[in-house]
Amino acid sequence: MLFNLSDSAAEEALYASLSMRRFAGLDLGREPVPDKMAICRFRYLLEARDFGTKIFECIHKQLEAKGFRVSSGTIVDATSHHTPRFPNPYGWIHWREEEVLQACEMSWSPTLR
Repeated sequence: MLFNLSDSAAEEALYASLSMRRFAGLDLGREPVPDKMAICRFRYLLEARDFGTKIFECIHKQLEAKGFRVSSGTIVDATSHHTPRFPNPYGWIHWREEEVLQACEMSWSPTLR
């Protein structure tokens, strides 16, 4: 619900992540991690009784009371990677724009076909 995981992924995350187990209030020394079917039934009960909305409203109020601003949105990975522009048998080089346009014009020339 909060992490947008499938039931199977939620089960795996509870095994793999201590922070997820703490969030769910689970201690592997005292109780087993719920399987995907138990998670599915729990999610269904939350949705059938509209508890999901009520839980989010409660969390929203608690966060606002502590001074946090809550909003919705999308997380986008905008990592920038340096990549060379064109391969060259002698190594990677950066061509000037005019050279690139000349090379493109030459390769698409009808006389070269």
